[in-house]
Amino acid sequence: MKPSKTKTYEHAITGLLGERADLYNELIHLRARIAEIGNDMATVDKTLRILGFKDNLDDLMPEWSGPSLLPHRQLSRSISEMLREATEPLTSRQIALKIVQARCENPNDRTYMNKLTNSVWRTFGNLRKQGRVVSEGNGKGLQLWRLER
Repeated sequence: MKPSKTKTYEHAITGLLGERADLYNELIHLRARIAEIGNDMATVDKTLRILGFKDNLDDLMPEWSGPSLLPHRQLSRSISEMLREATEPLTSRQIALKIVQARCENPNDRTYMNKLTNSVWRTFGNLRKQGRVVSEGNGKGLQLWRLER
């Protein structure tokens, strides 16, 4: 390998930063496209129902559910951090939205948001069993969660 003419690798750093920006822009575009596809599928499903289709649509789809939403145990750590920083109790949906925003993901992807909200809710159940969080109703059918003191 030929040695570098500069010791600072300025050209390599500039090139890599440009490549990173391109990859980030592509990622944002793909996430937006995934959200569009999910919304389009929901519209097709509604139309099928209106036209009288009665079978379970999920039974017609492939069984692969995709990768997990977050790596193992990262969800409970994220939830704990957000509750620590919160000034008031939060709902599962609010936590899911904060996670999506922190990961620069698309909060308009309804399917993903619903899956993540359900995962957060199930994780809250586990954290409650461990005595790490408590919940209280807000009078509107929602559970507000906070860290156990």
